[in-house]
Amino acid sequence: MSVSMNSDVWVRARRASRRMAFASRAIMVMMVAGCTIALGWFAIDQAPFETLARARFGPTTSLGDPTQIAAIAILVAIQIGLMVVALAKLGAAFDHLGQSEPLNAAAARFMRSSGVWLALATAAGIVLQVPLTYAITLANGPGERAISVSLSGGHVIALFAAAALISFAHICALAADVRADQSQIV
Repeated sequence: MSVSMNSDVWVRARRASRRMAFASRAIMVMMVAGCTIALGWFAIDQAPFETLARARFGPTTSLGDPTQIAAIAILVAIQIGLMVVALAKLGAAFDHLGQSEPLNAAAARFMRSSGVWLALATAAGIVLQVPLTYAITLANGPGERAISVSLSGGHVIALFAAAALISFAHICALAADVRADQSQIV
């Protein structure tokens, strides 16, 4: 492989890393914007949200109690916050991969951290379903409140992606160590 081809490969790799960093941050912004829009919409008109809640949890479900609304907002904010941190770390990892030396320990640390935060966000998404469904049905009468938990294919894929990020980060860290050793020898 010639030197020009190597440099062309690195140029393409850096460009792809910059695009992935941008995509990570764009998804993060869309998540926050979507929640902000939904919150604003809820403040203006609760009817569509109550219709969705009634379709899922029964005709007596109401979303009018301030404590209930606060609990729902806090639980959703926790889930979104964990995903935002995971995406921010992933964006930082791609920023470091896009540097002149893509095999670096900083990229590996951010990649590993992103995987851990993604696993935490996914676990929170599973576990927080119980208090979230209870909070949604809190205003229902006795015997009409609900709790639920489920494990979907999306959860499994997210956990697999988290494990893949952590594994790739470990490989990247090992490669960075080998690269650093090689640079000291030469």
